[in-house]
This record gives sequence, C-alpha cells and structure tokens, in this order.
Amino acid sequence: MAESLPDTESDKKERYSRLSIPIIETFPKILRDVIGKIMPVAKPLYQKCVPVLTTFYPEQQANIKELQYSNTYDSLDVILIYQLLRQFSLIPSPTKGWGKLPDNVDIHLGDDVERIRYFRNKLAHRKDTKIEKNEFIEYFNEFRSIGHRMDLHFSQSTNYEQEILGYRTCVMDTAMQAKYENALKEIENMKMRFEKWPIKFYWGDDFNRWLTNLRSLLKDKN
Repeated sequence: MAESLPDTESDKKERYSRLSIPIIETFPKILRDVIGKIMPVAKPLYQKCVPVLTTFYPEQQANIKELQYSNTYDSLDVILIYQLLRQFSLIPSPTKGWGKLPDNVDIHLGDDVERIRYFRNKLAHRKDTKIEKNEFIEYFNEFRSIGHRMDLHFSQSTNYEQEILGYRTCVMDTAMQAKYENALKEIENMKMRFEKWPIKFYWGDDFNRWLTNLRSLLKDKN
C-alpha cells in the first residue's frame, strides 16, 4: 500500500486559502439572505438605525446609509449584519446567548449566525496561514453543516452546502490563492482600524441594553 505524500508548506497555505473562500464568498451571502428574508426592503432597516447611527464605526455608518438608496444588503459585511440582527433582535438569540460558540446540538438559526461570526473571526485573526489536514477537514465539515441547515431554512431555494463543498476541491492557481489569503488578512486590518476609533454611546431609553451589547461586541472583536 502506497504511503501518502507528506504535507508541504504550500499544501498547508492552500488549505488556508480554500477555507477563506466560503468565509469571503458564502457567509456574507448567507447573512444577507437571512436579513433579507426578515426585512425584504432595505430602507426600513436604515430608518431603524438612524436614531443610533453614531454608535457604529464611521465605515459602518457609510454602509448603513447606502441602504436608503438600495434595495439590497450588498453593502453590509458579516460583522455588521451580525450586529444588526443582534442589536434589533431580528432573530431569536443563539441557544447559549450571543458571543458564545454553540454546542454541536445547538442548530437553530441564531446558532449558525453565531458560528459564522466565530469561524470567520477565528480564521481571520489566527497568527499563521498554515492549516493541517485534520484541521482543514474539521473546518469544512462545520462549514458544510452550516450550509446544509441554511438551505433547509430557505426551503432548499439556496445551494449553500454544494457551493461550500465545491470550494474544497475547486481548481486554485497561485493568483486565486493569494486573492483569498489577502482578503482574509484584510479582515484583521479592519479590526485594527476599528480599534483606533473612539467608542460612542447612545444615551436613550435603551441605553442599558446597548451598553451591555456594546461590551459584548467589543469582546467579540478580540
């Protein structure tokens, strides 16, 4: 029986890039579909944000303002949609609460939204870009399960599970590998930019709730 070839550094880096694709391509689409199903027209969500717009980072404020002119959520990234779903209680909370990795048995919509945030941040903020084979398999199994449950949530009108599976084995040249590796690194750069901005508080009727959520969100970004 032939022995399998040992892993190379190139193999490990390619795995990182492959994991980056669903994070960059599929996860944002999933969350845009989630929020779009709840609020099919984008402008009312912008109007909900207006009283508390200054609690968001300037870059996020610009993205939110685009909602008043567009009928899509294409301007919103994973973290901003996560914040909006959470702040305005647009979906039920995850089983263990916001900001905590759900257990394997937790399979509600909020649980998978939380998993998307968790895995995105875990990969984007890791110190190296080398993924071992077993770790790669574990990640893709998690991603596939998220895609499968989301397909069920949307009554099989989406194809997220198969899309994610395709990224596991698709042809990847060096340019494509670099593109997705750099895209994931940019998420870490965004985190660093956000940390330079002052925190603004909303002094309103819901201040206590906002303060609690803000403390938790700041913890999420670490």
